[in-house]
Amino acid sequence: MPKLSIDSKDLDNDKNVPAASYTGQLFSVLDHFPGIAYLQAEDYSIRYANAKFIEQYGEPGEKTCYGAIWGRTRPCEDCPTFSVFKTNEPVVWEASHADGRTYKVYDYPFVAPDGEQLVLEMSIDETGQHNAELELDRVKETYRGIFQNSQVGLARTRISDGKFLELNNHAVKMFGYSTPEEFIKERFGRQCFAERSDRERFDELLARDGHVENFVARARRKNGSTFWVQFSAQRDPENEYLDVVIVNIDKEKRAEGELKEAKETYQGMFQNSLVGLSRTRLSDGKFMEFNDRLVTMFGYADREDFALRYNAVKCYAQPGERERLLGLLKEDGKVENFITLARRKDGSTFWIQLSARIDKEKGYVDVVSLDADTEIKAKEEIRVSEEKYRALFEESNDVVFVTTPEGSVLDMNPAGLKLFGYTIEEARRLDLATDLYNDPAVRAEFKAAVLKDGSVKNFELEVKTRSGTVRTGVMSANAVWDDDGNITKFRGIFHDMTERKRLENQLLHSQKMEAIGRLAGGIAHDFNNILTVTKTLADLATAQVEADDPMMKYLKPISESSDRATSLVQQLLLFSQNRPPSTTETDLNRAITSLLGMLEHLISEDISITTNLETDLWKIEADNARLEQLITNLVVNASEAMSGGGSIEIRTWNTPETKKECCSMPEESKASKQHVCLEVTDTGVGMDSSVIEHIFEPFFTTDKARGTGMGLAVVYGIIKELGGCIDVKSSPGVGSTFKLCIPAIETAKELYTEEPPVPVTPTGEGRRILLVEDDKWVRKSTALLLADSGYEVFEARNAEKALSLFYHEKGRFDLVISDVVMPGRSGLELLGPLLEINPKVPVLLCSGHIDNKEQFSEIISQRIPYIQKPYANHELLQAVAETIEEKS
Repeated sequence: MPKLSIDSKDLDNDKNVPAASYTGQLFSVLDHFPGIAYLQAEDYSIRYANAKFIEQYGEPGEKTCYGAIWGRTRPCEDCPTFSVFKTNEPVVWEASHADGRTYKVYDYPFVAPDGEQLVLEMSIDETGQHNAELELDRVKETYRGIFQNSQVGLARTRISDGKFLELNNHAVKMFGYSTPEEFIKERFGRQCFAERSDRERFDELLARDGHVENFVARARRKNGSTFWVQFSAQRDPENEYLDVVIVNIDKEKRAEGELKEAKETYQGMFQNSLVGLSRTRLSDGKFMEFNDRLVTMFGYADREDFALRYNAVKCYAQPGERERLLGLLKEDGKVENFITLARRKDGSTFWIQLSARIDKEKGYVDVVSLDADTEIKAKEEIRVSEEKYRALFEESNDVVFVTTPEGSVLDMNPAGLKLFGYTIEEARRLDLATDLYNDPAVRAEFKAAVLKDGSVKNFELEVKTRSGTVRTGVMSANAVWDDDGNITKFRGIFHDMTERKRLENQLLHSQKMEAIGRLAGGIAHDFNNILTVTKTLADLATAQVEADDPMMKYLKPISESSDRATSLVQQLLLFSQNRPPSTTETDLNRAITSLLGMLEHLISEDISITTNLETDLWKIEADNARLEQLITNLVVNASEAMSGGGSIEIRTWNTPETKKECCSMPEESKASKQHVCLEVTDTGVGMDSSVIEHIFEPFFTTDKARGTGMGLAVVYGIIKELGGCIDVKSSPGVGSTFKLCIPAIETAKELYTEEPPVPVTPTGEGRRILLVEDDKWVRKSTALLLADSGYEVFEARNAEKALSLFYHEKGRFDLVISDVVMPGRSGLELLGPLLEINPKVPVLLCSGHIDNKEQFSEIISQRIPYIQKPYANHELLQAVAETIEEKS
């Protein structure tokens, strides 16, 4: 540090006071005086001025000092020059001019040759010297400020004894003292060096070089603690004192230690990092530095082998990837999360994630390499899983949903939106409890179950759609928790079981109807046997009395009741359908007329049935039972559309229309040029086109409370069986019309006008009949009827007895009448042994009801004569006579 020293004795060396005796000489040199000189009278007028004055202020003329020099209009107050006139003593004073310049003024008494008392005033411009003095003062003050306020310790010590001569505040504070006076008592060597060896080495350097720079040593504070300092010292040339700069580097030394530790830590972290760290040369990709993780990541065993054989160019599995990375680096200076395929030593590839920073000037790239193979493959698996989930979500036929526990929809799949009739935006504005649950209380029950157990399975509930339709189903859901353990979502599936429930109910109904059919069949068999006995005996008794006989009033009701019971049993058998269709030439009008009585009992009393039947109706080929079922189903279906009452019209007519002209489904019709049309019209609620599209589908119904959905499906099946077609016309609020077109029998177009044949009672004329019947009274009553008609009757209660009689009589019978359904062998099973004995014997089968369709099919296929119980006496006798006659 440079030495600064100012001696005040150098500040005032230019005093020059001329003597009065030199007056004559003064006049000769005034013009050469470098300053201003003039003679001033007591009235302030200027009598003489030198060249310098004239140069600055002009010729004196009548000018005054205060006017010419100071620019005033009157004398200056306390003018120093005027005091010379009073005291006759010289005066030296300083004057500052308005232009900022400073003058040193010398005033001397002066006696003119004429004896006038004057004052000789000479002014020297000392502005430069004054400024230098001011600057010196400022420098000294600045130095003092710098010295005291410096953030390093500054001290001057005496070389001879090490005593501090001067030191600044920072040095005092640095060494733990309160004031300079306290610290100045210490000695430099003793206080500043904690180690004697440091002081000795410092002294050696100072003695050798005369100065010491950046000498690091430990110093001792007042309290005895030590700290690191750095000394720089300069010895005074005269070897009297030493100027010392002391810098506290304790923090730097600690920082240096910390830096060293940090470097060691960094190196440890660098080498032990779980990610690959490297610095590669930009020009050729050579590894300048790398850690062990990078070595193992690329399948190498040791660092030397890796450094020798590998570089950043070889690590990329795909061509151009390094160039692409470098392009990004040169553009942005850094790259984060650059995903690419890398190649190991063995040639296998794996996904790697690179983050890099380039230093173009130094020509290297710092790279962080993360083995992302597992993560990327996991992400890919997650992506595939999410795609599958999304596909399941989007394509599921069940409702998949995500809601809040409070009851707001977060997400819902297309199936759910379609079921409920909302868009996703609309669904998110719904309140589940009131808008989708049929009963809001059920939503609260569901929520409580999920919150309690975390999930629910097969929770049964009813929901409602936008249109208000109620759907039944089961819901399974689970709670979703956040990181704090709070339930934030419900996620689940709603399975709509409305159709399944309906199908189950329909199946149950169908099974019930099947059971009723079986029951009806079972009842029919026994009931028809009873009716056979009743009707046979009633008819026999009636034939024995005259018309006016009093017994007729008892016999006639028995016979008529038997007929009604027979009709009722036939209607019950419609439900069983236990026999294949047996088509015959049929009159549709007659089928309708025969059903009217029963139909009126099937429908509500506030619904009327009217008919408009064409009298010349052509015949059709149909199974009477199935035709009656078709008519019944159409009427019942019409009645179900009129819950508040109404009317049904049944209409028939002939039409020459072809199948293309007859109805909208000609492909279902047989190739017939003529059709018989049946039309059933109701005044019910009607249907729209969307309903009409489905009415012939099994189990489709618009009346979920009463309908089974099978009625019209059966109609459609029967009309197809008949080779016909069906049309529907309907509109909401105007009722419905079902038009059926059935192929007419070509050879039966003429009006069938023949009267029913008058019953003729054939006589047996002693013909032998084997009667096989397990029911005692049916057998007895039938035998009685046949005997009364002239037949010789042999009775057998079962097949075994019949065979015994047949063997015994060597098969000499004109007819065998056998019940089909019997214990042991059936009537069909009896035929074989009988025909072996007498292949020509005629057989007439009968039954109250055959519930085995195979038996009925065999009867039809073998064209075995058959009569259904109960039968009228004349019907049985007619069948017996025709069977015997046909066989003979």
